Amino acid sequence: MSTIVRAPRLWGTFLVVVLIFTITGPFGTDLSIPVAVRFFYWLCVQFAGWSTAIVFSVLANVVLERFTRHAFTRMMTGAVIASLPIGLWISVIDWSFSGRTPTISATLANAAVALPLSALFCILAYLTLHHDLEAIPRNVSNTPPPLLARLKPDNRGTILRLSAEDH
Repeated sequence: MSTIVRAPRLWGTFLVVVLIFTITGPFGTDLSIPVAVRFFYWLCVQFAGWSTAIVFSVLANVVLERFTRHAFTRMMTGAVIASLPIGLWISVIDWSFSGRTPTISATLANAAVALPLSALFCILAYLTLHHDLEAIPRNVSNTPPPLLARLKPDNRGTILRLSAEDH
């Protein structure tokens, strides 16, 4: 999770997506919401959607790790499941900006729209982060390096740096 939070490319992509939605005004927001308010509307919608998708993807990645070894499959499962809560978030945000009372049918319609977008987000996040996610060490041993076992305790000092060079 901390890798995702500290990923500047991901959040740069997030900002670009918010700006694209603000400028293009999809789903009728170009006609019904002024530009400044539209920016905050899409910022709220995108933040709710991305953060929900991230949380569900990370949870699915942890829970499904023993069932499948493919990180992309685990993340996609979480992103697809996240579409229902994202639909609920969108209904609540619509209610706060427009005053329209959320209904079950509107929430399900929002979830249906969120499903392919959530899957697309998962693909985008995976392509953006997969190098960073692969760099995280999975099973780091707490045992000391074998080199230390060969040194007598009298000859050991405080290890400042341990490296090897191939000749």
